[in-house]
Amino acid sequence: MNVLLEIHYVFLQQEKEQTSIFDIVSLAIQVLGFIAVVFTLLYASNQIKLSKNIHKETLSWNKKITTEEELSRKTSQEIRDRLVLRFDSHCGEKIKPIPLKIIEQEMTKDPKVRSDIHTYLNRFERIARGIDFGIYDEEIIINSSRYMLNKVYVNYEEYIQKRRDKINQNAWRSFEALVNRNKLPRSADTD
Repeated sequence: MNVLLEIHYVFLQQEKEQTSIFDIVSLAIQVLGFIAVVFTLLYASNQIKLSKNIHKETLSWNKKITTEEELSRKTSQEIRDRLVLRFDSHCGEKIKPIPLKIIEQEMTKDPKVRSDIHTYLNRFERIARGIDFGIYDEEIIINSSRYMLNKVYVNYEEYIQKRRDKINQNAWRSFEALVNRNKLPRSADTD
């Protein structure tokens, strides 16, 4: 019977050794699997961040291209030329208001003047809203057109206020906000 107990004891010892080797191998595989999952998650996270940065840079580049395209459009050039012809004697290149009385007189002479002024102001409103909605790049607009924005707004400021008082209190508000963020000093009256 002692022999049987010894054999049984030896058999249990071998089984424990095999079990512990199996347990060690199993644990090592689990640890390696966990490490692989962690590295995969870190790699995926890095790829998402990289993709986000690339998308952000692409969006910024596209915004700049769209801004340049808008600035290069000459759709309002004829209108601008007509308005300059009519009102240049009142303000020239100065940043000062065209008197409302003068604007109204010109509108009485030619009803197309009102349409020209609205089209011209609407172009700048569209640009300002494009900046507000992230379509256009404000820095590019300001670097290339700051003087023009200020001049046009101030030249027609009295007319804009009249339109707000009588018809639409929100007329050209985005344009005004853009100008206010990027003000130039008004010209002194020398008249």
